[in-house]
Amino acid sequence: MPMRPDDLELEDSTDRWLKWGAGLLFLLALAFPLYRFLEPGRRADAREQLTANLSAQGREIFVSSCAACHGINGEGVDAPALNSQQFLTATADEQVIGLISVGVPGSGMSAYSLDFGGPMTSEQIKAVSVYLRSLEEEAPDRPDWRLDGVADAHDDEEPTAAHDDEEPVDDGRDDDEDAEAVDDEPVFVAADAFIAQCARCHGIDLGGTNNGPGLGPTAHSLSEPDEHLVEAISLGRNDMPAWVDVFSEQEIAALVAYIRAVQRGES
Repeated sequence: MPMRPDDLELEDSTDRWLKWGAGLLFLLALAFPLYRFLEPGRRADAREQLTANLSAQGREIFVSSCAACHGINGEGVDAPALNSQQFLTATADEQVIGLISVGVPGSGMSAYSLDFGGPMTSEQIKAVSVYLRSLEEEAPDRPDWRLDGVADAHDDEEPTAAHDDEEPVDDGRDDDEDAEAVDDEPVFVAADAFIAQCARCHGIDLGGTNNGPGLGPTAHSLSEPDEHLVEAISLGRNDMPAWVDVFSEQEIAALVAYIRAVQRGES
């Protein structure tokens, strides 16, 4: 059988395609490391820009909806100072969102989430929380952040006159000590502290979440002595962190008393 003559044109075409294919493979091999080098920076820039946009949107919402009580820059008027180191370092983003969403029972802070009858969407609440978090870097030290403006709000009230036939109560301290105690000792409200620090895991209503057990009327802790709850809050338990450096002994006792009151249906 006679051999077919070589097709030089076909061979040249095949060689060209092989060379183009090898070149493309080489470029792809270079592109992957370059992509891996540049992409993290691009994503970081995108996240930074998104955060800046959310923060700007959150400030607008904060000024229009929150500044009347919390101050134009979060410094507090007749509600807590939200730009303080104490609030921002002790409160996680999820807790800030929770406080805005459901409010603080027993205070003037109402729920702002649409799900709870408020005016804000979840995106707007997220934007406000991002704005508040942006204040943390330059947050002032405000040990009185819970009471900021509260004393001022009562300065103009007329003092209640004592009855002539009533004897003053002697608590063992002179007037100067009493005045200093009022000025220097912030009021610890266990319900507010629980919502700010504990509700993320144990639920606003103490019903529990995926991150922590319930502490309500049907909780296992109902059968535990108070000392066990004090120890759990102070030193932590399982995945629960220790709070002894955050709350004083008296504040932990107040938290336990609040939990017991909820379990008895009194709060």
